[in-house]
Amino acid sequence: MVERIDSENRPVKSKPRHPDRVVLKPDHLSKIQGWIAQVTSKHRGVKITKNDLVTWLIDSQPDLLSDVNESDLARRHYDEERFLRETLANFKKFKTQGVPFDWQKEVLSKAQQFDKKQRKKRLKIEK
Repeated sequence: MVERIDSENRPVKSKPRHPDRVVLKPDHLSKIQGWIAQVTSKHRGVKITKNDLVTWLIDSQPDLLSDVNESDLARRHYDEERFLRETLANFKKFKTQGVPFDWQKEVLSKAQQFDKKQRKKRLKIEK
C-alpha cells in the first residue's frame, strides 16, 4: 500500500495502481532479458517484451501443477506460524460445532514431517 498525506496531514492508504504486477528478483529479470536477447539476436524482425515472454511461459505450462512441482512449491513456502494459526482456527470451528478435532495429532504429524526434512537437509550438507 502506498501512503500519502491528505489535507489534514493524516496518512491515507491507497491501493497500488497495478495490482497485477509481479516483482522479480534481479537475477530472474536478467534471465528473462537474456532469453529475449537470445531469440531476437537469432531471429530477425522479432520483437518480444518481458510480458510476452512471461505470458508465453505460462501458456506453455499445464493448467495444474504436477505433484512434484506442487510439493516443491509448498515446501519452499511453508510457514509454521501460518500452519498453527490455521490449525487453531479449525480447532475453534470444530469446537463450536461440537465435532471432535485432534489438534495434537495435526501439530505433531506436521512437526515430524518438518523434522524429517531438516534431517535430510543436514545429511546433504554433511556429504
